[in-house]
Amino acid sequence: MSTKQPMVLWAISITALFALGCSEDESNDDDKGNGDRDTQTANPDDTGTGDSDTGDSDTGDPPEGDDIVVGTLSIPEEFEGTPVIFSVLYFESDSMSGMPDGFGETTFDMDAVEPGASVEFTSSQADLTGEYSLAVVLYCEGGGNGMFPVAGVDWVGGSSETVTLGPGTGTVDVGELELFLSE
Repeated sequence: MSTKQPMVLWAISITALFALGCSEDESNDDDKGNGDRDTQTANPDDTGTGDSDTGDSDTGDPPEGDDIVVGTLSIPEEFEGTPVIFSVLYFESDSMSGMPDGFGETTFDMDAVEPGASVEFTSSQADLTGEYSLAVVLYCEGGGNGMFPVAGVDWVGGSSETVTLGPGTGTVDVGELELFLSE
């Protein structure tokens, strides 16, 4: 991963999440791949009945279906913070610019995040078909609220190669993704 990629991922995440927040029509369920964004929230202060460790605030269950994306987050030794939200974003463009084409419903163990750890995640494919770049954002207490990563607080990363998504792709393993402090 180039040294410019963390900054690009952070900038893209801000742009993409801002655009989604400003343009989302809650009454329109036809939005491509966005699914239920609330299921990505793993906020321990959430009063929902779900499992706050998994990112699924409704049921605590892993993403459904045979076609999923799995990977491992490499938590840097210099990691500081208490994670509250983990997001998986899919982009059609290699540059990961603009609004994401989809948000994966995720399973992620927030309690396992500590310096030097490797933490596995599972994500839905967000009903997408084709080649996509994948970005991840780990929001921490005092940082972004799921819309905007905060420089020096939240952590970002992404796959170096595009992934093929869609019916019949089965389990897509993106390998180990290194996190970088947002700038």
